This record gives sequence, C-alpha cells and structure tokens, in this order.
Amino acid sequence: TTRVPFFVHAPGVSRDGATTRQPTTLTDIYPTLCELAGLPVPELCTGVSLVSQLKNPNAPRDRMALTAFQFWNEKTPSLAVADSRYRFIRYGDGFEELYDLEKDPHEFKNLIADPRLAKVKMRLANALPKKVTPIQKIPQDSPFHRGRKRN
Repeated sequence: TTRVPFFVHAPGVSRDGATTRQPTTLTDIYPTLCELAGLPVPELCTGVSLVSQLKNPNAPRDRMALTAFQFWNEKTPSLAVADSRYRFIRYGDGFEELYDLEKDPHEFKNLIADPRLAKVKMRLANALPKKVTPIQKIPQDSPFHRGRKRN
C-alpha cells in the first residue's frame, strides 16, 4: 500500500481541520497548486486539481487513484487502482489482490477470491490502463561519469 499524508492550507478555499477519505495521487498536487495560484495547468500534466475536493471534502471524486510500480528486474510494471472504498492491485506476473479499505485499511485480507466482490473487481480492473510502458533497467552509473581523473 502507498499512503502519503497530504496537508493543504488554502485560505478562502479549504476549511481548517477538514479531512477526506477520497483517494488522490501525488500527480494531483501540481495542478492543484497551479489552480490555487491562478496559473494554467500544462497540457502534459496527468494529475487533476484537488481544489474542488478542498472546497467540499465529502464530495466523491470522478477519478480513481492509479499507482504504477515496478520492482527491480521485473519486466512488467505492477498497477494498483483505488476508489474511496476498495483497492485492486495487479502485479506484473498477473497475481491480483483486492482490499476493502473501510474494513481493512492496512490491507491484510486479500478478498480477490470472494465471489460477492466479482463486480467490484471487474470495475476496478477495467479502470487500469490497457497498456503500460515498462520502466527501463535503472543504470548503475551515469553515462557521463568518466571515473576519477588522475594527475
């Protein structure tokens, strides 16, 4: 699981002490700051501003939170998607996990085999990107490093 606390104080926009359980991603921070500053959000930005969430923390988000990660030497990235209640993970090797974040916030009980949640699994699985470009092997050294210069 990936959880990063995020605190925002936006005078005139957010209420002090307000919280939300709606999922977001770190890519949403930049467009949020742009909107708060009155700046345009670059077209290449993949995140979505959280300003509407700051104004109304209980409003549901139209978009699920997507996470992609790839472990060292894996050929295929793993993907996870979460809505306000469930989190679905598909690892690069095809293994899947499903968690009820209300009942199991620490993601200990994998519910992927529960037939009662088949529709939830399908809805979340369909929210995953169909194609993901794998992360290339991380270099051990910079191509610009020439070693220590000798005198």
